[in-house]
Amino acid sequence: AEYPGGVDVAYEGVGGALLGAVCANLKPEGRVLIVGSISQYPHNDETPHHGVEGVGDIMDDVFRPGRTVELPNGGRLIGNVWGDAFSTGVLPAFRDRLYADLAAGEIRALIDGTRFCGVREAPAAVAHMLAGRNTGKTVLHVSEH
Repeated sequence: AEYPGGVDVAYEGVGGALLGAVCANLKPEGRVLIVGSISQYPHNDETPHHGVEGVGDIMDDVFRPGRTVELPNGGRLIGNVWGDAFSTGVLPAFRDRLYADLAAGEIRALIDGTRFCGVREAPAAVAHMLAGRNTGKTVLHVSEH
């Protein structure tokens, strides 16, 4: 496994089976920052269940009310990590810190291996992501270079 000791922190906005997998692979006392749930967007015929014991609808029960839910392994689901950041203007400082940590190699993004190249493949890239076939970020390369 890529993270044999488990995951410390996950920034999770997909929901469904991915949320379940993240929770199942948390380190003891790991945290899942809930930032949304694209699996619950209207393009889906059904809302996929995440399978996290003791947790209902991730958006209604955790994200929107900003609840923190303790998991059986000591980990936590943390809802609405944004708080009032959009209305208070504090996001630029967080963004700058994120970019600095990324540039320093302190964090890294998980990128899906499926290759989409050119604007003509944008609909296929979006369909790939919305169908839940990606692992990590779906990337559309605008050119071959």
